[in-house]
Amino acid sequence: MKTERVGIIGCGIIGASWALTFARAGYRVKVWQRGEAPVLDRIRRLADNVAGTGSELSAEAWQRISIETEIARALEGVDYVQESIVENLDQKAEILTAIERHVDAATTIASSTSGILPSAISRRLRRPARFLVAHALTPPHLLPVTEICPAPETAPHVIAAAVELLKGAGQSPVVLKREIAGFAANRLLGAVLNELFALVGEGVLEPLDADTIFTDGFGLRWSVIGPLAAMDLNAPAGVRDYLARYGSIFSGVAESRGATPALIADVIDRIASSLEALSSAPAADRAAARDRAIAQVKAMRSTL
Repeated sequence: MKTERVGIIGCGIIGASWALTFARAGYRVKVWQRGEAPVLDRIRRLADNVAGTGSELSAEAWQRISIETEIARALEGVDYVQESIVENLDQKAEILTAIERHVDAATTIASSTSGILPSAISRRLRRPARFLVAHALTPPHLLPVTEICPAPETAPHVIAAAVELLKGAGQSPVVLKREIAGFAANRLLGAVLNELFALVGEGVLEPLDADTIFTDGFGLRWSVIGPLAAMDLNAPAGVRDYLARYGSIFSGVAESRGATPALIADVIDRIASSLEALSSAPAADRAAARDRAIAQVKAMRSTL
């Protein structure tokens, strides 16, 4: 079934951004927010912030957004629901249960939770097979990556449909194979930030210098190429060569914090196999493309 109508339940920072995302991609969007919040103003403010960049809403897209004061009307006829209320398990369970009562049995229901495990929610639902978490970074209308974390009961075809929908909305969905506390993105971010906090706390680094390491270092590179693909270009024989040369650095960092190093032979094999399938282009061509892209990002940043 092709998704044409999307319901947004909760229109704070994330909900408003989701509304913009789906409307911009051509979906009809029905929005509900508890109380008398200025919902349309929130969406308009986000759109105005990116005016002239290609990420704003066209006049036609604005016509695809409707604001509903009753949740039943907001959910009438929708094919997909993105719940985006406050990060509280009881409140989410309550609203998701209400959503179930108002939608068709074939409707996919997604939660924007940043950290509540899907199983904690799904066990309270009547149709857990139709439920999953779609966790975006803030704001999703500018940061396309979206984690799809299914509950244990989520049907495979529901996951596949959510992936198709999000791709159609211009997002970059990443499917977690199983649920885990913090999902994947927050765990990756947490690993970085916990080390940053430690380095600041130990007097190794000034806080603003830590930001500089990312804005003028890793952030520039990672804006055009991921860390694993970057490793593949940073040693003559690819990622296996890189990790043979420098892997002990990462293992040593883990051990210095009392953690067990995660870089083992099986992990290296899986990383290398994935990168070998990524591109058949010669490393020199990929490095040249990386360098041009970084230079373009730097040039663009200088005009901001």
